[in-house]
Amino acid sequence: MYLAVGVWIATALFEAGLYSSAPRSISRPRELRWVISLLTGICVVGSDFLLFSQVTAYWPVLLVLTPYRLLNLARFAVFRLHPAKLGSLGLQSHRWLITGQIILMLLLLLTHVFSLISLLRAVGLLQLLGALILLRSSLLTWRYSRPSIPEQFVANKELPTMSVLIPARDETKALQACLDSLVTSDYPKLEIIVLDDCSMQRKTADIIRSYSQSGVRFIKGEEVPDGWLAKNYGCEQLRQAASGEVLVYCGADTTFGSKTLRRMAELMITQDKRMLSVLPTRPSGEAYMTVLQTMRYYWELCFPRRLFKRPPVLSSCWAIYTEALESFGGFKCVAQSTAPEAHFARRTVVSNEYRFIRNSDDLQVYSNKNYHEQMATALRTRYPQMHRRLELVALCSLFELAIFISPIIGVISAIWVDYMVIVTTAWILTTATVIFMYYLIAVRCRLHRPWFAVLVAPVAFLVDIVVLHISMYRYEFGSVDWKGRNVCIPVMQLSETAEQPRPKTAP
Repeated sequence: MYLAVGVWIATALFEAGLYSSAPRSISRPRELRWVISLLTGICVVGSDFLLFSQVTAYWPVLLVLTPYRLLNLARFAVFRLHPAKLGSLGLQSHRWLITGQIILMLLLLLTHVFSLISLLRAVGLLQLLGALILLRSSLLTWRYSRPSIPEQFVANKELPTMSVLIPARDETKALQACLDSLVTSDYPKLEIIVLDDCSMQRKTADIIRSYSQSGVRFIKGEEVPDGWLAKNYGCEQLRQAASGEVLVYCGADTTFGSKTLRRMAELMITQDKRMLSVLPTRPSGEAYMTVLQTMRYYWELCFPRRLFKRPPVLSSCWAIYTEALESFGGFKCVAQSTAPEAHFARRTVVSNEYRFIRNSDDLQVYSNKNYHEQMATALRTRYPQMHRRLELVALCSLFELAIFISPIIGVISAIWVDYMVIVTTAWILTTATVIFMYYLIAVRCRLHRPWFAVLVAPVAFLVDIVVLHISMYRYEFGSVDWKGRNVCIPVMQLSETAEQPRPKTAP
């Protein structure tokens, strides 16, 4: 036992030393880094097996964090990040993963003190408590995001000038639908500007120009400078070209009703808000069975974000006063962020000048992404949402497994295993709570039909875990393509000497 502890500690210390030496390792041959990482990885797996197998009868559970330690070593071997950043991130991830393994080990040691039934009862009640907390948060956010009727009538002369800004790249039918809906708006002080972000398809520019007689302005996008995400730079160019007091950014797949923009402006004026974000729904009669967009909405609506001053926000449609955007530094301060709107929402929510609302029949904001666009968006945003940290990916995955998936497995296994009534009841209530939360978002946002939402809820969280890990792998070791561009370079701030994945060529 003491030998196993000593080997485990020695391996952990040596692993920490690798990350501390990252700034000096840049001169080492690539093959040598791989050999060192491979040998260290073998020692990590061996020491974990040796120690955990002697600690508890349930030691395989403790190995759940071992793959993340191996990924951390692989990141050191690949050496894509700047040496100083690689060392600090690697060491930070290493400390958290080691701490997580120790905590899991201490929790499993409780099986030597308490009976398994007592532990299952405690776990079942904790899972139910966690699900109820999320349910309360989702209901509060759902109620808070209900669009309210403006408290007073706003005359046309009191409405601010408004600019609707659309960055577009290789868009076709979706952009046409978006512009068709905007040109029918009854907003009296409106300008519509579309930026063609270096589209590879000529049709995109032709579509934009075809609306010039309807008052739509066309801007040719410039080459993206180093250190910028293309979409963020496009938004910055649109900001500079706009003349409106209120800027409305929206995706090319978003459509509006004729009174949408007026309702948004009236809400901002009557409620004294500097920023507004809208949760769109799918058009009526177009319910689409997708879990990717539903999970995106789920994390915005159900997580208690307001406690952390991180309010829900979506890029589909958001409005902000020009002076507020400029006072926050514009898009230059979020040049490498995959969700720049989240930064501005955090700044305005502090002074209670931010509002998040969901769509209604009166507001009429709709989004209609296809599966490929949803997958591309999920892969582009999920890992950055975890602040590009391996340990947060592990924590989020364990959280989803513990709260959303394992209670469902427990309910199914109760058919064959005779658990205590209180344990089975807790799992049934937790499962019902999880399905209800998913049902609320999926059906009310017209993303699922009711029967499908009930059946697919457990699968949705598994899909979310898989997509999160694919996103992590792509950012750390591959490429994340967004409309023909690799966003890994600005998001991860890769080293100039890093080896980039070779682009795929047609046969």
